[in-house]
Amino acid sequence: MCKLKRTLYKLKQALKAWYDKIVEFFIQGGCLVTPVNSILFVKVNEGKIAIVLFYVDDLIIISDDELKIIQTKKNLSIHFYMKELGEFKHFFGLEVDCK
Repeated sequence: MCKLKRTLYKLKQALKAWYDKIVEFFIQGGCLVTPVNSILFVKVNEGKIAIVLFYVDDLIIISDDELKIIQTKKNLSIHFYMKELGEFKHFFGLEVDCK
């Protein structure tokens, strides 16, 4: 899980501006926005899948390839000021066990 350190909270249109910026970033990176949920991005490359789910300023990155996770975090840190929070344990009130 990653959390952005700088946000646009003071603007009325902050959420829309942030959403537009993150969608542009992921689409340029070859991800597709899922038709079911506009905050879920999927990228399939060479049989490997990477999934990014974001909610406000939190991002969850999962993949069947550890290198894809590392590369996604690296690309995000180049374009956005952020910090890594490590593996997530709770999300939307659900306890998550990553084994």
